[in-house]
Amino acid sequence: MLGFLFEIFFDFGEDKMKLLHMQNFSCGYIKNIDLDIYSGEIILLAGPNFSGKSNLLKSMKKNLCDKHSGILNYFVDDKKISYVSQNPDAQLILSTVLNELLFTMENLQFDNFTMNKRLVECVNFFGIADLLDKDINELSGGQKQLIVLCSAIIVRPAIVLLDDGFSQLDIVVQNNLLNLIKLMRDEFDITFVIASSNLDNIIQICTRMIFLCDGKLYIDDSISKSLTKLFSSPFKSFLPLIPKLSIENRFKQVCMNAHEFNKLNTGFKKDTLNLTNLPNSKNVITKSIIRIENISYKYENKFVINNLSWNIEHKINCLMGANGCGKTTLLKLIAGFIKPYCGRIKISSRNIKYMPQNVTAVFDKLTFDKQITNCKNEKFILELLDMFNISFALHENIYELSQSCQQILAFIYIIADEPDILLLDEPTKFLDKNNIEIMKKIINDLDSIVIIAAHNTEFAAQIADRCIMLFNGSIAYEQDAYDFFCDNSFYTLPINKISGQK
Repeated sequence: MLGFLFEIFFDFGEDKMKLLHMQNFSCGYIKNIDLDIYSGEIILLAGPNFSGKSNLLKSMKKNLCDKHSGILNYFVDDKKISYVSQNPDAQLILSTVLNELLFTMENLQFDNFTMNKRLVECVNFFGIADLLDKDINELSGGQKQLIVLCSAIIVRPAIVLLDDGFSQLDIVVQNNLLNLIKLMRDEFDITFVIASSNLDNIIQICTRMIFLCDGKLYIDDSISKSLTKLFSSPFKSFLPLIPKLSIENRFKQVCMNAHEFNKLNTGFKKDTLNLTNLPNSKNVITKSIIRIENISYKYENKFVINNLSWNIEHKINCLMGANGCGKTTLLKLIAGFIKPYCGRIKISSRNIKYMPQNVTAVFDKLTFDKQITNCKNEKFILELLDMFNISFALHENIYELSQSCQQILAFIYIIADEPDILLLDEPTKFLDKNNIEIMKKIINDLDSIVIIAAHNTEFAAQIADRCIMLFNGSIAYEQDAYDFFCDNSFYTLPINKISGQK
């Protein structure tokens, strides 16, 4: 199945080949960068929001690189460099998945036989055969990310540049994809550069970390040494829990996962840690304002929501489940954007606000100051901008801002009028840990019923009163957050995989 990738790399030999060289490189926000990229590396490009990660990543592809100074040398054809955007909608332009994949190869003038051969092998490799005839608009955000990544791989690249390529994937698909990336690197020397504000999971496959701060190179070292340096830096909060604990407890190596930690752990007691939201009777609603009775909804001939009933009795509720299980569709049904095929939804308030995955849909003005002109709580909005430290964005063109900045602005805008019901679809994607902490505090302080579609298990565990698992368009089960994450094996937290848990 992986044979289709082999021929790209036969000429690299056993020695690592330099693919890209930067010296005193400056472009836009990034300044004075010195680095080399080699074949077979898996590089984590990390840093806080607004540190220049996307800027630097785009500079690694010639036709995306803006005006710059310093030295920038490419040692591989630009056609061999694939770029995957933060926003999959920005790269998907055709109506079906099949047409999208074929279009990528047609652009490079592949003949029909080659296109068919690569299509079959790549589709099998990613396990997306059942999506080929799907309308792009019917796909979940995570499914769209898979399609864009498949398009990037199908052209047989030497370098793949992923800009937050995991942010909309559920934890199981995310882990599977990380394993596929490692396999492609190990077998075929493909170089991956993965920009992300979230280090969890990704560190397990990475060989190197480049950490940016204020547009400058802060750390560039092996993954273990980089994590150790982060531990002693102002960015300690960015460390995932397991490597952080292994460094704190002076293990002989930095552990990347629970397996490594359990092998070396001789005395650490994790029952001193409280990382999930314990049941809180204050957040149980005395009178439900949302009651869902036997609703169904279908796209074409397939039911996405199937005979679902739900009585919402808690303040903060997190919808969990695989990509395409119906989380976004359920939020749209509650918001009233679409109508159920059958069944009914009883809501005692129409003061509902919905933040979609594609947050640009929230805006209808070019700049944020114009967007909030008629808002009653303008003072509250300005305070929130200060909390997130993005007051600079007030007069900027919204559509030219980073995805993380757009995400924060959309969140601020929809909560400004203090809705009775707040619906959030993947609100933490693209956000670093500091901004997620700010978002958590704001949500907790709101006097709203909150329903969140989330793949970020750490965020869900710390904020939710109730977690609801969707499966095949229905509610499989629901539990208080503490019980939900302690009982699960896959939709759980790294701490629960450490030996000696409850």
